[in-house]
Amino acid sequence: MTAIGAKVVSVQSGQWEMEKGSAVAASLLNAHPELKALLCDNDSMALGAVAAVRAAGRNGQTKVVGYDNVNAIKPMLPTAGSWPRWTSMPPSRRCSGSRSD
Repeated sequence: MTAIGAKVVSVQSGQWEMEKGSAVAASLLNAHPELKALLCDNDSMALGAVAAVRAAGRNGQTKVVGYDNVNAIKPMLPTAGSWPRWTSMPPSRRCSGSRSD
């Protein structure tokens, strides 16, 4: 993160759940009002983080990044000013059709 000029202010568990992701994100937004982005290890937590960002009135100011590329996140991706802006498909899903024999 330092290579891109980013400072990690906290690492907390969202326990892979939307509700917990929302609670953690809300806490981080309260503690760090200048927060530029939230990096979530799955899209469920990212959905919760989006709810917290919106509740804090920071939509468009604090970016949310998720990981899984689940269907629930897809309607949010193409809308300008809507967050999360990015999701990614895990390598195991991208490679699931490959074989080694």
